[in-house]
Amino acid sequence: MNPLQNAVLATLAFFDQQNYPLTVQEIQQWLIRREQIDLPTEPPTLSTLEDLLHQLPQVSTWRGFYFLHKSESVQARAEELVAERLRRYDIAERKWQILLPKVKTISVLPFVRAVFVVNTLAWSHARADSDVDLCIITEPGHIWTARQLVTGWAALKRDRPSPTREANTLCLSLYLTADQLGFQPVMVNAEDVHLGIWLAQFHPVYDPHNLHRKLWQANPWMQQLLPYAQPVVPEYRRKVGTSDTRRFVQRALEVVQPAAVDRTFKRLQMRIMPTHLQQLANTPGVVISDSMLKFHDKDPRKRLYLEWTNHLNELTA
Repeated sequence: MNPLQNAVLATLAFFDQQNYPLTVQEIQQWLIRREQIDLPTEPPTLSTLEDLLHQLPQVSTWRGFYFLHKSESVQARAEELVAERLRRYDIAERKWQILLPKVKTISVLPFVRAVFVVNTLAWSHARADSDVDLCIITEPGHIWTARQLVTGWAALKRDRPSPTREANTLCLSLYLTADQLGFQPVMVNAEDVHLGIWLAQFHPVYDPHNLHRKLWQANPWMQQLLPYAQPVVPEYRRKVGTSDTRRFVQRALEVVQPAAVDRTFKRLQMRIMPTHLQQLANTPGVVISDSMLKFHDKDPRKRLYLEWTNHLNELTA
């Protein structure tokens, strides 16, 4: 099996875990370069990929989407996968319309410098009952203040997930300071493909300082893993802009928030933080520091990576 065939199967096997069929253009974009595989500098052409896909016996296609065989009939699996992907796209469109006014408010809160949509909504594959995952980029030295104000506002608006209500609420489990955008410390291994693709799909909704570009620059390992991936360029209808008035309001609110306030908010939040999160601190799933607050206590990456590599070994045997 040549390197390109291996990369194609690695990519399809990854998205098979998400039950997400791909177009040929998406396969080209998300080709995974494993450690022992050398891919060319330029991406393969779409016609080259199409020819290769039709030659691989492990791959099926239906209505322009490609996916791996399963034990059930190809036709039944094709109809199920494609119909579900299109259904979730429609759900995601409605979620975006609900989300944008919320981001517009968050963007004015003190020390918020960017807001990225992450996880399933970022790639328009959301469930109707799911919340919306955000990554908040803050001013260095003020991460705890920004978190206090953002989560406090969301709580007042009843926009935080609860056991009885999750749909369209805000999952605010990731904060970074603008000067520390590298994710190397939270990689579970040198080939953390799940972190890489998750990170590459960050969707900059509010980003007046172009911090999305800086995030890519701070994570060169991601581009080694995904040599043909490109940063998301948001459509106009999925962006929140700024203005002189909004910037003035934000700066005025920041003047009354000195650095000492951040230390006070840190002590307050640490006092009420669940014990299990504090015990998991500084693991790949949970990071509690003055430059990153990451609260993914149920981190499945190690399990998913093992399943992915086992499946890929079967496909390439």
